[in-house]
Amino acid sequence: MSMNDSLRFGVLPRQLLLEALDSVQKVLFPISNPKCYALLQSLITKCSFDPDCLRFESSTIRNDDEKDISYHYFGSRFVELYEELQRPATHNPLEKWLERKSAPR
Repeated sequence: MSMNDSLRFGVLPRQLLLEALDSVQKVLFPISNPKCYALLQSLITKCSFDPDCLRFESSTIRNDDEKDISYHYFGSRFVELYEELQRPATHNPLEKWLERKSAPR
């Protein structure tokens, strides 16, 4: 079903929902990582994150062909975030000035 068809019926596309679940459970807060799990628990307790983030197992709602999905909606944004982590952009005037002065001529 296309995005327009989904929205016409008042539902979000399945692919978008699967990407959102994967983003939370596998990318941002992989439950298998104790530090990520503790951070998510803290965000639930202190910042009103949805407690279902800890309880929901996405494998129960996936079809057999949806175990590994492509990120059609969020993929390019994840690439941008990854590149920013690898090469952070300068933000304040001093950093920008230093970057200009130290650039190869």
